[in-house]
Amino acid sequence: MVRVSRTTLLPIYRLYSEALRQAGATFATCKEGLLDLHTAPDCCGVYLLREGAVRYTLYDLYRYATEGSARIPLPLDYAVVREVCRRFSRLYLEELAEYPRAISKGLRYHERKLLKVLHSVGILEHVALAMLKVLDLGATG
Repeated sequence: MVRVSRTTLLPIYRLYSEALRQAGATFATCKEGLLDLHTAPDCCGVYLLREGAVRYTLYDLYRYATEGSARIPLPLDYAVVREVCRRFSRLYLEELAEYPRAISKGLRYHERKLLKVLHSVGILEHVALAMLKVLDLGATG
C-alpha cells in the first residue's frame, strides 16, 4: 500500500476546506486526522441524520477543547467525557448497558481504541496531530 505524505496532502486539503466553506458546504477528514480543517460537526455525516445513537470521537474532544478554550486532561477525566457527550449528543460507556450486546460490543470496542490512541502521543502524531494542541499532557509525565 502506498500512502501520500501528510506534507503533500495538507495544502490540498486546505484548498478543499476553503473552497467548500466558500460554497456553503462542510468539510471533514476521518483517518487523515486534520481536525483543525474541519467545518462539519463530525467526520462521518451523522449530524445530517434526524435521530441516532452516535459514539464520541477524537473530533468531539477536539471541538470541546477548541470551542471552549479548554484543555483535555490526560489521563482522561471521565467527567470531561460525560460533558463532551452531553454537549454533542454522543454515547459513552456508562450508557451502553441500555443497548443490545450486538450494538454495545462494537461501541465499547471503539471507545477502548479511542482511549488507547488518545493516551499515546506517538499514535496521535500520526492520526490526529491537532489533538496534541488541546491536550494537557502534564498529568502523564
